[in-house]
Amino acid sequence: MVKGKRDSLLVKYLLLGLFLFLTACGETNQDVLNRFQPQFTEMRRKLQEIAKVSESVCEQEIVQDLDPQPTYVEREPEASNTEIVMYAQLLDPDVDLRDNDQLDLLLSNQLIRNLQWTSDASPFSASALKKRARKDMVHEFERSLNIAYLAIAKVVVYTPVVAVDQETFQGGIAEIDGYLVDMESQEIMCSFKVSARPEEKIFYQVRKGEDAAQELAEAANSNLWANAREAFVNTINETCGVDFTLK
Repeated sequence: MVKGKRDSLLVKYLLLGLFLFLTACGETNQDVLNRFQPQFTEMRRKLQEIAKVSESVCEQEIVQDLDPQPTYVEREPEASNTEIVMYAQLLDPDVDLRDNDQLDLLLSNQLIRNLQWTSDASPFSASALKKRARKDMVHEFERSLNIAYLAIAKVVVYTPVVAVDQETFQGGIAEIDGYLVDMESQEIMCSFKVSARPEEKIFYQVRKGEDAAQELAEAANSNLWANAREAFVNTINETCGVDFTLK
């Protein structure tokens, strides 16, 4: 082999080795979780303090000048400086509200997920922890830690729908206290109340082999959930002068 070709191959092998070295040195999911876990532990403490502050708020509305303007777009955290969480998640971000037949508006873009990922009960499997972290994972964590505002939905009354038969149902109400918190000062900037019910007439399809009354109850509860989400966002927009959007 001539010297020029040998040198060329040597350079290629060196570059390949450098590439593999740099790839191997990228942070794993475990590395990122370890790095951010103390900060999210502090965020958990902060959320518990905010829960205490909200308990002392009087029923009347509180509206203060908001600068910067709170913004929220569902499923678009890049366009949002606000997160929306359930009050129960302030006390325990790992709680699964739906498994406990409680109302969860499912409006958090990333905060609750990132709190769960960095908890002692992280849902990451052992194999997933060893994988290289996504490039935007650090950015997502940093964004969650630096939100400007937090909107809280505290369920006061929640009665799921119960089907009487395949055509009629009873119950179905959600009453929610809402709060908007400045994350830097932990001050309640605005508070409001929301009430939602399912539509009187629910259109649904019965799947083959399924109980029609149960299908009706599920459809009506889904409608109640959607109405509660819409009512919460509409009310916080009108009362607090914010710009929140559902997708």
